[in-house]
Amino acid sequence: MSKLKMNKKDVLKIVQNMIALTLGNLILAFGTSIFLTKLNIVAGGLSGIGIILQYHLGQYVGGQVIDIAVFILSWTLWFIGFIFVNKEFAMKTLASTILYPLFLALFLRVPVFGELSNVIAFYGMNDPSETVPIGNLLLCGIFGGVFVGAGVSLTFVGGGSTGGTDVLIALICK
Repeated sequence: MSKLKMNKKDVLKIVQNMIALTLGNLILAFGTSIFLTKLNIVAGGLSGIGIILQYHLGQYVGGQVIDIAVFILSWTLWFIGFIFVNKEFAMKTLASTILYPLFLALFLRVPVFGELSNVIAFYGMNDPSETVPIGNLLLCGIFGGVFVGAGVSLTFVGGGSTGGTDVLIALICK
């Protein structure tokens, strides 16, 4: 049985990639949950599907469904990628399949982040049931897009995939 030999450079590269991948998923989840979800801004991907489901089903289930939808869809697509795309792609996607739904649940379900999201989304409003000013929508969309873009790019720099719709794209390309 041969042993895999790794030098310091290889180990350092793996650690750097995991840090970039973890930080990317953290930033992606932060941007999505803090800036996009309160105002139902759909930027695409699995979180966009979760936001749509939250908008239509949230009143019936009486709680948060975005993170649950992202969790279920992420794992479903990961298994599809594992079976139909290839094992290497699935392994690169596995970290994001675990991290992104966890970070998203953290930001959506911990009260202090919910309050931060309320302050940002409804800034300058006396009553959140009023129509949200276009400026709030615009700023949340811009900042959400910046955070989501930075998070996705860091994840790709780390040699990973964000999971979700990336799996569908890989499947179509195959």
